[in-house]
Amino acid sequence: MTLQLTDLYYYSFLAMFSVIVFTNLLPSDWVIITRPFVIISSLLSIVLLNNLKGVFYVLILYIFILIYTLSPLVFSSVNPSYLANNTRYLIYFVLIFGLIRILESTPLERLLYSMSKVFVVKLIIVGMISLNMNLLGGLFSNYILNGMDLVVHELFGQYRILDLYLFLFPLVFLYVENKSRKVKILVHSLLFFNILSSITFGIIFSYLIVMSLRYKYFRSILIFVIFAIFFIYYDYFISLYDNFLLEKSVSIEVKLNQFLFVFDNISIWGQGLGQSISIEGRVDSMLENVFIYWFIVYGIIGMIFMVTFFILFPFYICFQYRKNISLQILFYVHLSVLLVSASNPFLESVIGIIPMMIIVSFFICNGALFKEKTSKLYF
Repeated sequence: MTLQLTDLYYYSFLAMFSVIVFTNLLPSDWVIITRPFVIISSLLSIVLLNNLKGVFYVLILYIFILIYTLSPLVFSSVNPSYLANNTRYLIYFVLIFGLIRILESTPLERLLYSMSKVFVVKLIIVGMISLNMNLLGGLFSNYILNGMDLVVHELFGQYRILDLYLFLFPLVFLYVENKSRKVKILVHSLLFFNILSSITFGIIFSYLIVMSLRYKYFRSILIFVIFAIFFIYYDYFISLYDNFLLEKSVSIEVKLNQFLFVFDNISIWGQGLGQSISIEGRVDSMLENVFIYWFIVYGIIGMIFMVTFFILFPFYICFQYRKNISLQILFYVHLSVLLVSASNPFLESVIGIIPMMIIVSFFICNGALFKEKTSKLYF
């Protein structure tokens, strides 16, 4: 019976992951369809709970968050809506209980490979949309522009196609691991095309960093290509840069103001959760840069905890198991999430924390089942 529940959770987890990843191909108000999958996976995870280490790990985070929730209630006021928005992602940490049970009997590589197949299918669909909008005349453009939650709009004279979940791209590394050279070239070409089509600095920067770490030869090729293209198209790049500053001036100004705001408002304790953050007249409960948000909300003390919990501990695990191919992939996925979170707070979303939860689940299970396949990890 327990084994059947574990299998059911495995497939419900993959279904939840797939539905969330594909939801932005539907209208924005259809996001509600993800809730049944999340609820079912969460309930199954709680039913499968049998490891006190997992409970202890989640309790540490919940107690920390509770402290930063109660302190504003005692010393100031709290906006319930802001508090809900800031802490909603924490509910998903219960998924770790089921992940621990899965990894006790299922190779990590199988789980990641299934997730990578989902991502590659999404990559193909988004690539086809980009080709259609930019090269094939824009068939069904009305639905693509107005019906999908996918980011599609004109920028620099072409259509920008941004899939918000593109930061999961290191999953491609595992998908092509044992594939033929032809498949590797096709998949990586498709990934590169989608990265360029996103015209998003955070995604492109993350891609360049991760690819340079994963593939040594990529560093030399990248440097050569950048210098060659820049030299040949110098005037064009100057014009493109000017247009970029014009098109993204508001976004750049917002992020710069957030960065400067930290230096004027840095504190030991932070303002706590559930309160508005007002920067240059822009009032919100969240910032584009999740690390600046941590500084403002949690202060220096809380920032140390968040960095340790969300960054140092997962990377320590990856380093400990650096010869394991699956942990290598998870290292790159988590690194990508962190890099992109400097411009969009994906680290505080269910998809953003899934790589970290899998890393910790693997660590709790001691990795006993995953010693047979190794290769070098480039840090």
